[in-house]
Amino acid sequence: MTYFTAGLFYLLTSLSICSERHAIYLSVTEIALFKNNAELNIKVFSDDLRDVLKNYDASQYQSGDLQTFYSLNVKLSSAYFNQFFKMESQAEEIQLEHVGYHIENDAHFIQFHCSLPEQTSLTLNAQFFMELFPTQINVVKIRKGEQQQYLKFTKSSDDERISFSN
Repeated sequence: MTYFTAGLFYLLTSLSICSERHAIYLSVTEIALFKNNAELNIKVFSDDLRDVLKNYDASQYQSGDLQTFYSLNVKLSSAYFNQFFKMESQAEEIQLEHVGYHIENDAHFIQFHCSLPEQTSLTLNAQFFMELFPTQINVVKIRKGEQQQYLKFTKSSDDERISFSN
């Protein structure tokens, strides 16, 4: 983990300790690109994730405390992130496959995997949580080999296209 990512995560986990409803809405996503696939790790506040999933489809949401709700709503989470985290390669929309999660303090770390064609560029848009939290900021770190780029998404962000050299 880089110092930048570690610092953002420290901010993410420490801010909510200060108050029950934190003053900042932030996520950190790390994407590792490989030849024909990618691994994504999305770090979010647990209470925000619970609220967003409940808001996304209240009829499908299954209640639980902050430690158990996610295991009851994995399918709902997959549908949610596939709708609000857009990733395209060569004009093909990429589908995320949930592979796991873990909890640390008051944050959920959600892992996804996806297959994708060999890429020299990607188009991304990370609009998750913004329908409920308009001040949400989603920071995305993309790494391909030794190359890495950072993107910041807010409610007013458009799609971002990034390119990599081979």
